[in-house]
Amino acid sequence: MKNIGTIIFCMARKNSKDLISISIYQLMYRLPYNKISVKLICEKAGVSRMSFYRHYSTKEDIFINFSDERFAEFYEKYMENKDLSLETFTQNVVHYFKKYSRQIKVLEKADKMSILITQFERYASYLMSHVKSMSLFRYKDNPLAVPYFAGGLFNVLVYWSKHNFKKSEKEMADLLEKLITYKLPD
Repeated sequence: MKNIGTIIFCMARKNSKDLISISIYQLMYRLPYNKISVKLICEKAGVSRMSFYRHYSTKEDIFINFSDERFAEFYEKYMENKDLSLETFTQNVVHYFKKYSRQIKVLEKADKMSILITQFERYASYLMSHVKSMSLFRYKDNPLAVPYFAGGLFNVLVYWSKHNFKKSEKEMADLLEKLITYKLPD
């Protein structure tokens, strides 16, 4: 069993990482991204620069880590060990995207959406290699499948966000399902 000192130290490390992540998003609501320094993030978070660099190499790493944590959460909740229909998959993706729309809008404002599309490609690749049950991934051996799927899904969700989520989650999930299953004429 871990001693109490080790437990407190681990909690403090997790807490400082969370504080850094929260701080950069708060700063980005009021300042241009290029005006936000590591020093400013640390001051806002109440942590040392050493603490920042213990967790991250760059400011961009904060977004990568945040999106990795959200994907792990999404995968665990919706994907792992489940036989999903395409309908359920699209509903889950749409719901999850909307849930974190504020963070996505901050990335958009900072002109850092390239980070998110890169992450979407990583996640699509992971899903295609780990989720066997979904007919959606029947083209996983096609080298264009990952960028096509990730880019299409990403752009549709960003379009929805830019239009202030005028369509309901159900409407978006239905539209996505139709797009994914659309078959071009021969």
